[in-house]
Amino acid sequence: MSSPGPSQSLHSVRDLGRIVENVLRLAKLAGAGETEVHIDETTDALTRFANNGIHQNVAEQGLTISIRTATDGRTARATTNRTDEDSLRGAIEASLSLAHSQPRDPRLLPMPGRQRYRSVSRFVAQTAALMPEDRARAVRRVCDLAGRRGQVAAGIFA
Repeated sequence: MSSPGPSQSLHSVRDLGRIVENVLRLAKLAGAGETEVHIDETTDALTRFANNGIHQNVAEQGLTISIRTATDGRTARATTNRTDEDSLRGAIEASLSLAHSQPRDPRLLPMPGRQRYRSVSRFVAQTAALMPEDRARAVRRVCDLAGRRGQVAAGIFA
């Protein structure tokens, strides 16, 4: 598989759905009374500059799977960034172990059932398509302007 470009996701919606279904199946087998799965996929890139020059460019893509279990009035959460079955099972077991170490909470509300959420897009293709060279050109303009005015620029372009 090739490395994703700046505006590509690591996983398709279908892939993410499979991960959720797998977690729910494994949690049920492990004895979790209730399970919540939250998946956060991120793509971040930034350019840092100081003294009128770029000193760092960073780009990162990641996936975090947060698993909350609730059993017998106890709840806990564990996370992983791995999608293989052993890692998911390990996160579920960690969540259950943490939950069992908590005191029972008689006021703990049940988790809501399966939900359908409205699709919300905060994705801006033009921003996502920015390459390091694009950020460098923008930073160069700021640094050049600062230099012409006898000033020193520093900041982060993200």
